[in-house]
Order: sequence, then structure tokens, then C-alpha cells
Amino acid sequence: MQNYKKTEIHGHRGCRGYFPENTIDGFIHALGLKTDAIEMDVVVSKDLQIVVSHEPFMHHKKCLWPNLKKITKEEEKALVIFDMDYEAIKTFDCGLLPHPNFPLVKNTHASKPLLSNVIEVIENECSKRSRTPIVYNIEIKSDPNLIGKSQPDYDSYVNLVLEVIAKFEIQHRLVIQSFDKQVLRSIKKINDTIALSLLIEDELDPFLHIQELGFIPSILASDYHYLNADNILKLQSKNIKVFAFTVNKIEHINEMLTLGVDAIITDYPDIAARCLVNYKYPEK
Repeated sequence: MQNYKKTEIHGHRGCRGYFPENTIDGFIHALGLKTDAIEMDVVVSKDLQIVVSHEPFMHHKKCLWPNLKKITKEEEKALVIFDMDYEAIKTFDCGLLPHPNFPLVKNTHASKPLLSNVIEVIENECSKRSRTPIVYNIEIKSDPNLIGKSQPDYDSYVNLVLEVIAKFEIQHRLVIQSFDKQVLRSIKKINDTIALSLLIEDELDPFLHIQELGFIPSILASDYHYLNADNILKLQSKNIKVFAFTVNKIEHINEMLTLGVDAIITDYPDIAARCLVNYKYPEK
């Protein structure tokens, strides 16, 4: 164990264990759970708005029609966000449906918010609470097979996100992450000062992913199952921070702390915070 820095806590999709994912209520609640950052996902609407959503469509297990009727799995295929203006998107409810994997969630009416709305609300909330300004960890959802179908071309997509970021001048406390390497390449080409995080979730050597990416990212974020002392130390020796996702159980959180990851992305930030308080870093 070589890393003695305080491990950051990132609230996954806000605090998915307690509030509907990617909702303003969830992001606000996460602020009170000792989070260092809030993690969220973004997609693009037909009118080129950046919408906070994990899927580029209205998922039948997460959203309801405006009249609160259930969406079927067949119907969701036609409810592509890139085919809908935001005025239509916000009429769907994405907070009332209970999720079987998250029994503690407080289900409340919620619509998919705009990224600009989220940042504005959270910035005001941090100021009102006199708390340390939050870091934004924004995942750009992208699939090269869906260009023109549920997303625009890479440069257009990235520029739309960066335009929102620029309005709030939060570049210095921002991480942009993606599984799609071309998204990160496009950002670096446009603005090479932003901290970029390459997401991976397989057993391949992380450096093979980095080689394919074509440059050294600020962060390598991996499914925690594939992290070990060897690959973490090798990454950190190259000044690449290591983030672990999605870490929810106490024993796994403690394991990641012992391995020295730079951040834990979790659905339960308060549990991670308690583990962090109780964790005893080894003496140097």
C-alpha cells in the first residue's frame, strides 16, 4: 500500500441507494453524505440539450409515461431521447417506480433534468450550505454504433457538453469520463485542460486500454472487481489516478481503501464515508 492520500467519495448517479438515480433530489441529498463529487450520466435531446440520463431512451424499469402508465419494453425502443425535444422529455416521470435492487430509495416524482439545471441548483445549494464546492464527475454516454441514431457526431456532442460547463466555470473541479475512447480523444483535442477518466470493466491490462486511447488520461476508472494492488500501483506510478466503481458493500469499500484507490464511486456515499473515517492508513 503506497497511496496515503484521502480517498475521495463520489456519489454514483447522485446517491442511487437512497433517491432515484440522476435526479436533482438525489444530487441534493448526496451533498449531505460527505461526498467529494457527484457522478452523473448525460445524453443529448433532439433540440440539442444535454440531459442527465443513464440511457439514451426512457427505460421501462425507470420511467413512466406522462400519465404515469407503465412503459413496456417494446415501447421504450421508440422513446429515444435524441428524437425528443426537452419539453416532451421532462413530462415523463422517472422517480416513482421502485427499484428491486434499491429498497431504501425514497421514490418521488422526478423528471430527467438538464445538466445546466443540475449544476445551477447544486452550485446554489453548496453556497447556501457554506460547504466545499462539489466536484462534478460527468459520464458522457456514447456508442459509435448509435451516432445519428441516439447521439450526434463526437465533436458536436462534446462541444454541447463543454458549452454547458463553460457557462458555470467549473472546469477546475470537473472530471469527464466515458467508456467510448473517441469521446475522450475529442475532448482532449478541443480542451486539453480537463481531467479525463477512461472507464473500463474487463480483465484486460489497463495499459492496453490506455495504449488504444492514444494518450495518458488523468484517471483510470475501473469496475472494482478488476482492480488489484499490482495494476493500481503501476497506474499511480504513471501519475494516473485510479477510481473504483460501483463499490457498495463495506467489505469491498475497505478492500479498495486498503488497495489505495484515489476515489470510490458508490451508491451509498454515507457508508463509504463511515468506512473512510474508521480506516487506519498504514504507517509509512
